[in-house]
Amino acid sequence: MEKIEIEANKREVLGKKVKHLKRMGIIPAVVYGRNMDPVAVSVDNKAILKILKNLANRNEIVNLNLKSIGSNTILPVIIHQMQKHALKNTIEHIDFYRVVMDELMKTSVKVVLKGESIGVKEDGGIMVHSTSSVDVRCLPGDIPENFVIDVSPLKIGDTVHVSDLVVSKKVEILASLEDILVTIVPPAREEVEAPAAVAAETAATTATSEGAAPAGTAEAKAEPKEKAKEEKK
Repeated sequence: MEKIEIEANKREVLGKKVKHLKRMGIIPAVVYGRNMDPVAVSVDNKAILKILKNLANRNEIVNLNLKSIGSNTILPVIIHQMQKHALKNTIEHIDFYRVVMDELMKTSVKVVLKGESIGVKEDGGIMVHSTSSVDVRCLPGDIPENFVIDVSPLKIGDTVHVSDLVVSKKVEILASLEDILVTIVPPAREEVEAPAAVAAETAATTATSEGAAPAGTAEAKAEPKEKAKEEKK
């Protein structure tokens, strides 16, 4: 598959001054990785948005062309982290992580659910997606695009574990094989019996309506008689 490439320029503007770059459509970024010092760079906002649309996932390798640092210097990187504005949803900063193609690396691979569970569709069950990604270790070129789970045949009570994933021999799973990825649980039951407190209150109300005195009433009526005896003495 042809690698995606983006141009980056060495960035001299740091700190709060980067706001000026953002107004010009330039995104501040940094490149770091093994055997290199972090380098402050900048990329074009439109160019990075176009690349993000074409990337299958964040683990896909991008060639970062650093013309301003060296003659046709190209580094294979992945988008390790991307900060966005909380309200505008615009890109604020990007961390590019340089990968060494012949060295193993750790990363997370997304778990994607496919289809509609028969237990949910026909029996009203609830699908619980417990784990959204799985940690792996492999060469950068062997990172899976994602792990796809077909949930269509799953019935109530069925569970898919990490051990059920179809994984290439080139990829080492770092998560526990017993970790649950997805399970189908029975539908929630509605409460049939009223709570004890409500039941007691209902019984007391019924007794009152039939002529029985509520608890504490007999003592309240007896008090005036006791007072009358004391006055006669």
